[in-house]
Amino acid sequence: MNSMSGKGYPKVSDEDLHIFLCKHRRHSRYKAKGEESVKSIIKGHQDMLTRTGWDVISRHDSYNGQIVKFDYRLFDLNADVEPVDYPTNAGHLTHLLD
Repeated sequence: MNSMSGKGYPKVSDEDLHIFLCKHRRHSRYKAKGEESVKSIIKGHQDMLTRTGWDVISRHDSYNGQIVKFDYRLFDLNADVEPVDYPTNAGHLTHLLD
C-alpha cells in the first residue's frame, strides 16, 4: 500500500485512496464529476497526505454530512467522535439531488 515519498510520510496508492474516497465522499461530489476531476481530487488529497500525513473531506463533500479526517494509512480519525448536528438551510435544496 505504501512506498516512501521522500517527504516523511508514506505515499498511499492512488487505487487505495480512490476506494477510500468512493466510500466517504458523495457520488455527486466525486465520481459524477468525471474522470479528470477524480484525478485532480486524488492528486489534491495525495499532496496533503504526503505533506502533513493527514487530510480532511469537508462536510459538504462527505457522504453523511460530517467532516472526515483521515491519515496516510487511510484511517478515519473521526470514527469515534460524536456526529455534529449542523443546522440546515431549509431554502437550499441541492441536497435533494445527491
